[in-house]
Amino acid sequence: MMQLRHLLGLSGEVSGRLRRSHSTAASRPAWAMMADMGLVHTEQEPPEPITTATFCLASPPRVSQLVVPIRFIVSLAVPVDDGSKGEVISRGTICAANSGGLFLVRTALELVQVPAHGGNPVFIPRPKDDTWPPLPGLKSDTKVVRVVCNPLTGGELLPLPEEDPDTGDTGGTWRFVKPGFLTQADRGDGPPDRYAVAEIRGEDSIMHRFLSETGRWDATPGFSSAIPAARPAITADHPVVSFGGRMWWIDLAWGAVSVDPFAAEPDFRFVELPSGSVLPAADAISFERRRLQEAPLSRYRRVGVSEGRLRYVEVSEASPFVLSCFTLDDEGGSGWTLEHRVALGRLWSEPLQETPRIGALDPLKASVVYLMIGEDGRHVVGVDLEKGVMIGSCLLEHPIGLTPCVLPPWLETSRIPSTGTLSSKKTNAESSLKFTGRDPEIPFDGSSFFKYLNSHFGDAGRSLGFAVHLDFAGATC
Repeated sequence: MMQLRHLLGLSGEVSGRLRRSHSTAASRPAWAMMADMGLVHTEQEPPEPITTATFCLASPPRVSQLVVPIRFIVSLAVPVDDGSKGEVISRGTICAANSGGLFLVRTALELVQVPAHGGNPVFIPRPKDDTWPPLPGLKSDTKVVRVVCNPLTGGELLPLPEEDPDTGDTGGTWRFVKPGFLTQADRGDGPPDRYAVAEIRGEDSIMHRFLSETGRWDATPGFSSAIPAARPAITADHPVVSFGGRMWWIDLAWGAVSVDPFAAEPDFRFVELPSGSVLPAADAISFERRRLQEAPLSRYRRVGVSEGRLRYVEVSEASPFVLSCFTLDDEGGSGWTLEHRVALGRLWSEPLQETPRIGALDPLKASVVYLMIGEDGRHVVGVDLEKGVMIGSCLLEHPIGLTPCVLPPWLETSRIPSTGTLSSKKTNAESSLKFTGRDPEIPFDGSSFFKYLNSHFGDAGRSLGFAVHLDFAGATC
């Protein structure tokens, strides 16, 4: 049995080693445990925008980190010269998906033009409240920037072109859209020859799709048609999973809708969770409540791919905290097979006070699950369910979500697929939204505005350049 006291001591030792990073193919791990996306400001960037990402890689259960330059991201959304006077301030949310070792980074920005102050666009990472625009009379434009990144080739960042205005409406829930990202190779498990990006948005659940081979966006209906009439809609409260050449949008209370994004006529299919895991429709929690974590199903339920199979894992919220692991029988969703059922509370000699959270599934070993234990979930513990033993642990600086990312051996030498029609930085900037500016009837004083920023948002409001961390806490370059 594992002693919790020894576990916490070991976690502290592991945490102290998190600053080491792996950079060579011979020594690097075959997969990384990445943290969910977040916004954290860093020291001011150099005058010229950095156009590459920085990747700090650590072996699981340690957590890896990817850093993307926010000034570069914002520059893709801000016009070079739209003929108006003033500067732009912004705030935003960021999320990512990975496939074949490549990352899609999606940043949704709210942009506001203010009178000239002398400097570059200001990014406000963490406002103290949700007031936006920060002063009356300002108007905000929403802009979504997407870049594809190869973390092992110098952090190459390839911007995607903007959507056509007729298909690009993000709607009121733009912050919470979870992107799907899938690569495809002509040579089996070799480097990808193409990729697809897809998002489900709007009241009609339209799939907005980008294909690297065409270099264009399109909009495809049909997502809702796959959902049985027993429920009104899918609430995607889990990152989109790539499996079997399909993207899977997952509702942790019910099931998943999948689609092959490369198909000329996408075929949407629905798969229900294991029968004992489906929550009654009357008890299904709304998306807003799940987003606010009043009932965070994502802490105790997870879908992932391990050893080439789609798996569903859940933990019961009462002692002895039973963890159940199911495997999908086939891609058609004919049923699930229970592979493991372990009482986690009996693996430790000391009682667990809080329900263990599910951190990540090991993509290369199906019997290994990484749990997050303790009141705040900062202790990551790798458990082999077949042997009932701990295989490693890590102490995080902050509670975060985790996502596995496989790093194929050819990743260092492959490039991001491109048709040659993807927009350059200049093209993206030239086709950006034109700012309407502030209401002319409202008097506005630039110095008062930045004084207000300082009091309202802290010193961050005065800084002129930040890097955005994809919040992979615990691994620092």
